[in-house]
Amino acid sequence: MLLLCVIAYLVCEGKGINQDIASLLANLEESIPTACPSGQEIKRPDAPDVPENFQPWATDYPGYNATKWDEVCRFEDCDPEISNPDFHPKFNEKDGNVNRRRAGATKKCGSYLIQHGLPLNPAGRTGLTGRGMLPRYGPNHLVAVVFIW
Repeated sequence: MLLLCVIAYLVCEGKGINQDIASLLANLEESIPTACPSGQEIKRPDAPDVPENFQPWATDYPGYNATKWDEVCRFEDCDPEISNPDFHPKFNEKDGNVNRRRAGATKKCGSYLIQHGLPLNPAGRTGLTGRGMLPRYGPNHLVAVVFIW
């Protein structure tokens, strides 16, 4: 059985600091036990199949109902639930120490769409909504994926 263990760790841009490679790797290594405790399998929830012709957000898809996926946060610094009345993220811009812009985005190009207070996946509909197992809603600037066989 393939054990899929995804380790996601937000560094540098999210903390508003510059780090050299050695420091970056040290931070990532320290996060591994927290992000993916030994022996824990993380399962992606079942999501409705989205036909290819309905994946673009510009295409109307009546009745589309994505499955909500928000894991318990395993990171030091995570966004609270999007429904938290005290949480007002500034999507598509620098939000305090959190960079909520897409990588390589400029003010004129590269913004992502917001609908019902949530950022939309720039790749289109996937059948899932929410933060998943990542620390942030919207862009997460460094994601390391580890497959253990």
